[in-house]
Amino acid sequence: MAGIDRTTIITGPCQLTYNSVIFWSKGDVTLKPVLKRFNIDTANFGKVDERIADRRFEVSFEPAGVLTTALAAVMWPYGSTAIGASIIGATDKPLAICGKDGTKVTMNNAALTGLPSLTQAVDKPVPGTMTFTCLIAKSTDPTNAAAYYTITSTAYPADTGFAVGSIPTLTGAAVWGASSPWNSFLTEAGFQVDFSPKFTDVTVDGMGTVDLILSGMDVTAKAIPVGPTVANILAKLPAGNAFGTSLGGGDNLVITSATGGAIVTLTAAALVNASGIWGDGTKKRIGECEWIATRTFTANAPNPLFTVTVAS
Repeated sequence: MAGIDRTTIITGPCQLTYNSVIFWSKGDVTLKPVLKRFNIDTANFGKVDERIADRRFEVSFEPAGVLTTALAAVMWPYGSTAIGASIIGATDKPLAICGKDGTKVTMNNAALTGLPSLTQAVDKPVPGTMTFTCLIAKSTDPTNAAAYYTITSTAYPADTGFAVGSIPTLTGAAVWGASSPWNSFLTEAGFQVDFSPKFTDVTVDGMGTVDLILSGMDVTAKAIPVGPTVANILAKLPAGNAFGTSLGGGDNLVITSATGGAIVTLTAAALVNASGIWGDGTKKRIGECEWIATRTFTANAPNPLFTVTVAS
């Protein structure tokens, strides 16, 4: 058996830069190709080949938790993006992965397709796992060596922008309308806000997927509220509404925190799930509640479905 040169075994972390905004990761950063394949089948021999019809790459990681206005704008976009609009736009935005081994992989055309969940709680960083989808560069043939990525030898950049004090783990206080107890309430274990966008591929034969169109967006928040009663919950559920009527509420759900934390607004939030619990005393009377943002309009123009800012 041949020996092994241990210096050829590469490990270690990286720093990511997307559209000039720097990320550090909590754990692993994963880059993987995603191939759309098709078979060549015959009656005589069965499947005789597999061929590629399309390709893309995905980069996934959980951010370290640093929160700034610039990072928030990257992690939680599309609140005001029109349905049917490209999420890539006219100019490619590169995603660079610079390892401490001195190798930089630059995905030449990346867009965020997996928005991280957003947590407001004293024992958790704010962002969850996020995923970028990387497509072919604009006006580039897929056989071009740099159609999707480039690899260069680059010294690892300094980590001077990293600040532990910029990783908030703060409780979230909520306001949902002007009436008590919803005009100010806390939660048992914090809020989790989830973002579920939908995209439509724009494909060209021989070029593969060249763009991604926003085709839908759902935003939900979950928490166990402390203070409201079963009567308060039942009064907010649309249980007495006629079938066919809207779930949409008139009040925004606004989750705030102290300076440096996130401020999240779900537009016209409707309570869609809740429960009352009677038991041995180990659980509070109110169980987990779930709100969903609904679309509103001003002068026939859609308002933002959600906003995420940083408290100053």
